[in-house]
Amino acid sequence: MDLEITTIDYASGSTTLTLTWASNLGDNYNVNFSEDMIDWTRNLNVEEIPAAEGTSTTGVFDTSGLDITGTKLFFRIEKL
Repeated sequence: MDLEITTIDYASGSTTLTLTWASNLGDNYNVNFSEDMIDWTRNLNVEEIPAAEGTSTTGVFDTSGLDITGTKLFFRIEKL
């Protein structure tokens, strides 16, 4: 299964971001974000995210503590 984000749910002014991605049961993931698609060292999650049952996993993230200076964010799912 290809690792891809299938749904992004975020509203301007909100502090909650919901991402859904294709996943495999038994795998663990990190969600990285970047403002420039070069530096991917920042994670949305504090701990590894285990795959949910089925073929997709959804993570809900609090964005209120992120130090974001730009107007765009890019997301990447990393299988551990």
